[in-house]
Formats: sequence, C-alpha cells, structure tokens
Amino acid sequence: MHLLSLSNHFIFGFLIFCLILIASSVVYADNDSTPNVNQTTQINLARSSMKIKGFSDPEMDFQLMRSIGTDWYGGGILGEILLAASEITDGDPSNWPKSFAQLGMQVEKDGRERLAKGHVVSARDALMRASNYYRAAEYYADPRLPERQEFGLKAHTCFIDGINLFDWRVDVLQIPYQDSFLPGYFLSPDKDTNQIARKTILIMSGYDGTSEEIFFGAGRAALERGYNILLFDGPGQVGALRFHPHMSFIPDYSQPITAVVDFALKRKDVDPNQLALYGISLGGYFAASGAITEKRIKALILNSPIVDIHEYLIAGGLSQLENIPEDLRLEDFDYIPDEEMSPKYKISLWNMCTRFGQSSIFSLLEHLKEFNITGLVNKITIPTLAMVGEGEGKIPLKQAQYCVDHVAGPATLHVFDIQSGADSHCQMNNSPLSNAVLYDWLDEIFDEQ
Repeated sequence: MHLLSLSNHFIFGFLIFCLILIASSVVYADNDSTPNVNQTTQINLARSSMKIKGFSDPEMDFQLMRSIGTDWYGGGILGEILLAASEITDGDPSNWPKSFAQLGMQVEKDGRERLAKGHVVSARDALMRASNYYRAAEYYADPRLPERQEFGLKAHTCFIDGINLFDWRVDVLQIPYQDSFLPGYFLSPDKDTNQIARKTILIMSGYDGTSEEIFFGAGRAALERGYNILLFDGPGQVGALRFHPHMSFIPDYSQPITAVVDFALKRKDVDPNQLALYGISLGGYFAASGAITEKRIKALILNSPIVDIHEYLIAGGLSQLENIPEDLRLEDFDYIPDEEMSPKYKISLWNMCTRFGQSSIFSLLEHLKEFNITGLVNKITIPTLAMVGEGEGKIPLKQAQYCVDHVAGPATLHVFDIQSGADSHCQMNNSPLSNAVLYDWLDEIFDEQ
C-alpha cells in the first residue's frame, strides 16, 4: 500500500510537470525553438488567440482604456473591445468609427434578438454595451459627416431601450433651456408610484463625454447607493449636439445649471436638502461655473477642478498653435497638406473651433481666455470635493490645488496616485475606486446636514 501510494504521488507529480511544460511552450511561443500560430506547425493547446495590446498613440490608447474602463458597470466587455481595436491601425484612427460602429451593430442585433425571445437580462446587457460602442464610434467620427450624428443617436436609442429593462425608474428628459431643451435622464432606484424624496446627484460630463457614458462611470454607482441621478448634457456637449448641432460651449454655465436645478427641484422624489452637482472632465469647469451663483446645490464634486480652460488646453497640446504665422479659418483646413498637419489633428482642430463657436484658430485661442473663473471660485460656499489623477500632469494638479485653496466653503482634495491604479484622467482606469471616494465623501456630507 505504501509503494502504491508513492507510485500514485509520482504519477500525479509527473502529470503536473507535463502540464507545466505544455503551458510554458505556450507562454514562450515567440521563442525561435517554439512554433507559433503564424508558422505551418500550429500549437495544439493555447489559452487564447486574442492578445491584450494597446496603442502606442497616446490619445488612441487612452480612448481604448476609456472603453475598457466602463466594463465594471456594464459599458463594455474586454473581448469585444479588443476585437474592435484589432481592426484599427495604430496612430491612424480613421477606421476607428467603422470598427466600433460594426461592433455596436453586432451587439445591438444580438440584444434585440434575445429580447424577442424573452431573455430580458441578456438583452439589456447587450443593448447597454452597444450604446457605449456607438459612443466610441462617435468620438473619432468626422464631425462634418452625417454618420457622427447617426452614431450618437444610435447610442441614445440603445441606451433608452436597455435602461428601461432594469428595475429602476427611468425618465428620458428634455429640460427646458431658453427657447430649446437640454437632453438628459432621471433615474431612481425606486419604481414605486409613492415616490420617496431621495438624495440626488446631478451629473454632467465635459468636452467629449455623454450622459449615457456617465451612467457607466458614476451613474450606476449612485443608484446602487440609493441616490437618484439626473444625467444631463449642456450647451456644446456631445449629447446636446446630437439634437442642437449649433449649440456651442459658453464661458458662464450659470444659466444651464440653474435650468437643471429648477427642473430637479420640481420633482417630489428629489430631496432639496440633499442635492449635489458633479462635473467630470471639462465638466469640472462647467459645474464650478454654475455653482458660483446657484446656491440651492448642497455639495459640489469636481473631477477634475478646472478653473482656466485656456491654460488647461494649451498644456494639452494647443501650445503649438500659438506661434503659427497666420490664422487658419475653417475653410482652410481641407487645403493643408497631410504631411504638414495629420488628418486626425485637422479634424480635431476643426471640431474644437466649431464646438466653441469660432471660425478660426486665432479666434479660438482668444475665446478660450474667457473660460476663466480663477477670480470667482471664492463665491463657492458649499462643501467641495476636488478629484484629480496624479498622471494627468502639472496643470490639472495645479488648478485642483488652486480650487481647494480659494473656494469659500470646506474643501477636500483627493489626488489618485499611481499606486492606486486610478491615476488617469477622471480615473477611467479604476472607476470603482473613484466612486468609492466620491460617494463615501458625499454620504458623510449629507449625514452631517
């Protein structure tokens, strides 16, 4: 019996050793002595044919991480996103819209077919992912072509069809604003007709985000903690441009923020004593601008706190435009040789000019100087949380510190360091930690009131 036991242990150990050898042959498949899938002799055992690989182009790599970062809250799946990315040339995002739009169509089709068969959970998950894939396609789409609006409206439709399959209360909004409206969503964890007045957070994105995308960041996390959420897109923001193509960014966001607060406080399910405003990315500037005059907000979260958009964007790459010898107008862009300015950069500049309502580079640079609230943040008297990633650079860190040093109300600065795994812009590489910091702070603020 003892010899038999030893024999069994030897056989078991030998099998483990063989498995390690097999695994090692896969891991080191790029070694000259080991065949790989590109050679005639193929490996008979492998973990996956898909490789985790980003882009060397910094902006494209960030946009990839941006999509992957929504996976925790249902905005994407790694395998699908990497599949779309594999069809895109590094450094050339021209095929990005097509690749992510195709993925969006594929996943949307799957979701609608599952819904027709009564598989509600599977359908809603697919439609939510499809919405965010269409948003990714919208990001790099040429703003001069109709497909960009098409992708955006598909993101909007898939989101509505998916979100209504959850057990939350969902209202699709058209918030009155001047002679038009601001699009948005109101969601509550309570579908009961006897609506409870709940703590509520108003959330807005920035330069290129949308209300739908925000849901996969801070929105769902709020619902899980018992908050109502009101997601909205203001003047110049992507979600608003889908309906109002000529509505541009404005330096003073007090009117849009007041319009949203007016709308929220008319609802019986919103507790007026527990109303917060959260601005993400350039939304950090817009939310702060609105909070300067809007005193019905009880707490403010800025991620990141931007007080000078001109300085911020110059640090982000516009500095090279300050020394161009002559002005460039919108109609000039098509005549600039690609070897002098890459197509992706031309599209980006054209887009920025129109988003800020300007017709040339010089007028854009001058207009951006109006987006400055450094002398006004001392009028913010409510508790303020400033969030910024260590990896964002010197200017965002500088402006975040300025904000907490100059607001009149109690202020907290939270810097996400590299070791947190959340050091990127808006913590898109670790949204659960970002939300933990945000909502734990907000819970404590509201508990004290």
